[in-house]
Amino acid sequence: MARVGSSGVARTQMEHIMLKSLRLKLKAWQRYRDNVRELSRLTDRELADLGFSRVDIPAIARSNTQPG
Repeated sequence: MARVGSSGVARTQMEHIMLKSLRLKLKAWQRYRDNVRELSRLTDRELADLGFSRVDIPAIARSNTQPG
């Protein structure tokens, strides 16, 4: 039997939603980390050929992990 919280939503449902959110955030962080790692392997020349520099890497990685 599901326990009911003060908001009227079953506590187990709230826990499920929280865990799903945590999993999504963890996956986004892992994608960000992988993107940073991959871009960091490029030489300065390769980054310049793409129109970027090393300082752009975090922003590029962040924009690449955004949904949509």
